[in-house]
Amino acid sequence: MNNMGPTSRAIIVGVAVALLTGCGGSSSPGSVPATAIATTSGSSSNGDVLWVSSACGVKIITGICQFSYPSLEYTDWLEYYYGVYGMCADRRGHVFMVGLDSASDVAIMEFSQGGSVPFKVLGIGNNEPSGGCGVEGTSEDLAVADSATGTTPGGVSVYSHARGNPIDYRVANLFNARFCGYDALGDLFVDGHDRKGAIHLDERVKGSHDFTSITLDKKLGAPGPIEWDGQHLAVGYGDGNGSMIYRVAVSGSDGKVVGITHLIDPKPLFKKIGPFWIEGNTVVATYAAPDGFMLGVWKYPQGGLPIKFTRKGGVKVYSTRYLTISSKSGA
Repeated sequence: MNNMGPTSRAIIVGVAVALLTGCGGSSSPGSVPATAIATTSGSSSNGDVLWVSSACGVKIITGICQFSYPSLEYTDWLEYYYGVYGMCADRRGHVFMVGLDSASDVAIMEFSQGGSVPFKVLGIGNNEPSGGCGVEGTSEDLAVADSATGTTPGGVSVYSHARGNPIDYRVANLFNARFCGYDALGDLFVDGHDRKGAIHLDERVKGSHDFTSITLDKKLGAPGPIEWDGQHLAVGYGDGNGSMIYRVAVSGSDGKVVGITHLIDPKPLFKKIGPFWIEGNTVVATYAAPDGFMLGVWKYPQGGLPIKFTRKGGVKVYSTRYLTISSKSGA
């Protein structure tokens, strides 16, 4: 999610693996999993790097791909042996990966620019991360969306300066929080489902403890990524296929959809487009193909057909992926 303003140069792509259900546990902050990440293939990129999880490596379903951006040239991979919930990055290009750091423990692992081994691990306590995360551009607070645990509603966990233990926020009308992101003012937004399955968008104004429900003038088709595009809040999805991005102007508790970016897939066969990342005047997303997955780059906010796309074979499952770019040259 591009929550770091126009100076951000980081984009990431992650994947939520369908078999990750009922994963609880906690990890001790500062402990680095010794066996979770293996060495890279040896190739490298000197520019901005697009990370795509669960699509490369020895165990293809678990490896993490790296592509140069915006060329989409496949450059490298990391072997990651456990499941990934999602990813995001800060303005330094540090990558935060939400996933399993062992066979059962969920943690948030932080990678430096171009790093192949996490240098810091944040514990999640009794929370159940759902994959969506975002970093506030000034304070570098890390927000992670949480799913419900049993009958206990989920919410958002916020790690001050991306360190230590989080402050847990409950959102009154959400049972399962799905995605979260910040605007340019540092206000935190989250979307997800209530107990009956209805979709909601909520906001916590910077400095406040409470979330307020945002009433949109158009319905959301599914919870999706939340990003600041420099002028408006970009919210997914206007449809159930992940192809419509709402551009929303928020005033108080009202949200007006001032534009819609429609990402058209190049072939009718590819029906499901995954989470997106907005980078300047482009937006990048993954979408599933029968013999692998596709990466596409579209003009933003125009949308339409992609201006560039590439295929990476090996993953014959329809999974949900997330995006961010890590700049090896720094922010």
